[in-house]
Amino acid sequence: MTRVRIPALLVLVLAVPVLTVSSVRGEGFTGRLALELEYLGENYFNEITLPSPIVLDDGIRETDTTRFNDDSWLPGQHLELQWQREPGEATRFEIRTDTRYNRETFDQGVDLQLERAAADGGAWTLEASGTFRDEARSLVGSGDWGAEVAATRRLPLGEAWESDLRATWKHSRTRGDTTSFLYDFDVFTAKAEVLGGGGWSPAWVMRLEGTRKQVPGDLEGAYTEGTLGAAWHPPGPGRLRLGADVTLRNYDRDGDVGRDYLEVDAEAGHLLWSRGNHAVEASLDLSTADYATSDDLYYDFGQATLFLPWQWDDGTWNTSLGPRARVVSDLGGGDRDYAQWSVRSEAGRSLGIGGFFQVSLETGFRNYRGEGELIELTTLSTTLLRSDYWLWDAMVLGEVPLGSGFSLEILGDTLLEVHTAESERVQVTFATLSVVHGF
Repeated sequence: MTRVRIPALLVLVLAVPVLTVSSVRGEGFTGRLALELEYLGENYFNEITLPSPIVLDDGIRETDTTRFNDDSWLPGQHLELQWQREPGEATRFEIRTDTRYNRETFDQGVDLQLERAAADGGAWTLEASGTFRDEARSLVGSGDWGAEVAATRRLPLGEAWESDLRATWKHSRTRGDTTSFLYDFDVFTAKAEVLGGGGWSPAWVMRLEGTRKQVPGDLEGAYTEGTLGAAWHPPGPGRLRLGADVTLRNYDRDGDVGRDYLEVDAEAGHLLWSRGNHAVEASLDLSTADYATSDDLYYDFGQATLFLPWQWDDGTWNTSLGPRARVVSDLGGGDRDYAQWSVRSEAGRSLGIGGFFQVSLETGFRNYRGEGELIELTTLSTTLLRSDYWLWDAMVLGEVPLGSGFSLEILGDTLLEVHTAESERVQVTFATLSVVHGF
């Protein structure tokens, strides 16, 4: 059995809230203990394995082969603890810990939040969190850790308007040997939002956001990004909504990690018809990206997605069923255009206090204007997943009360792509089954 190392400091962080259960129970202490069974199943490229080469100064050396088919059941434990206190009408303090453990991974998270009302009718919110992961098998190292700090100021701007100012710093590092930038970074973000219009929901939302990502050493992946966005919908049940975002990202250096780009996203939605418990809505999402330089991975494109669901809700059951169409156009004149046609259905209902379940299924077909260039990789021929395929995506989510503070929680999702090129078949399944006790 693989053993996961748990540092003594993290055991202490977890133990402190546990040791104070009796003293803080009267001030808002709650917890959840779960025994979990987690399943992860992957199947790529028709169960073919490929070598993982490492390029050295004296040539190429092959390491262990990368598995493209894998499945495993991982029993584990999950403990959530939360303590909240309101020492006065204007102040609220909350601490949350989240611990997950199985035979291959150990995850620990700690979150703190302090909210205090201001004399002008707004509020200050300070948040801090820390995460730690120890992993027996990983492509980028033996685990990672990170910390995040955020400050938010909500400021009234009259009777119908208010602003939210937020600054965030996130620090993340990977332990062990790695050539990945995914976990080694510092991200600084500043955001300003103005909301207003009156009624039971804001009619206007305007946002300006700036982000700076830094990576240690002379590595690729550092960038500066700015986003300007706005959304509008009238108060009340009309359900009309309009929104748009413009994002500009500029990388410090050219490389394989990313490309400078300008992206524009827009959305529109409207209630087309309603009678009793029935309704038909339409939503349209548009996006386009313009890259400074293009290749097979980063290329200029335009995308449009239209969804027309019929919905029915009687207060207990809620269901929806409708077609979804997506068209992507390669604006650089390549052959990466495709059209995807699918039908999406959802159904859910409440099961009394704290209980519910929700299921969804989407099935459809994606058709490329031209398939990708055939590439030979050892015994595998692939077009890098650019062949026509049937799509099946199913999800189930639920919580069933069992009495005496116990409940059964279920989460499952499976994605299947049946490509015309058999070697490109993809199936990924994730599921958790938990028996939870709340206290």
